[in-house]
Amino acid sequence: MQKFTKKQLEVIKKNREETRADMVNDFLSSVPVSEIAKKYNLTRESVYSTLRELPDFKEISLTIKQARKVKKIKDGYRKQLPRIRELRASGLSAVKTSKLLCIPYYAIKELLKGSIYDTSYDFKNTRDEKIRELYKKGKTQQWLAKKYNLSQARVSDILHKYVNELFQRGPRARS
Repeated sequence: MQKFTKKQLEVIKKNREETRADMVNDFLSSVPVSEIAKKYNLTRESVYSTLRELPDFKEISLTIKQARKVKKIKDGYRKQLPRIRELRASGLSAVKTSKLLCIPYYAIKELLKGSIYDTSYDFKNTRDEKIRELYKKGKTQQWLAKKYNLSQARVSDILHKYVNELFQRGPRARS
């Protein structure tokens, strides 16, 4: 068995720590574990055992998996985006569009994020604020409905909801 000096052992330990840091950086850069294992001539299990030592490995791993899933969704269904937008513009709901095109509903939601057909909570709140502002500036409910691909009744509901919130807050909020 080979004997190492204290200095040689320190160099080996330093190299291992640098390798571990490089492996973690690769993993955080979304390099697949199989490629990391090949790069450092290790087994996948050895790489995973190193990564599991990270304090928030599970959270990081889930975040990376989610990012990969979103990328896969966008890449896989991106070709159908013009057709999806066309169907949504014609008034077809996201659920019916997903059934018609045989695309998962969550994929359609992900593809439409940030567009006028986005159905997320944050987007709806922003859209509703814009509707209220435009209505205050004199735009009609019909014009707003057409602009935001909504029915006139839905625009009316959005405006009534805002008025009801004002009355619940009291007279200071109305001024």
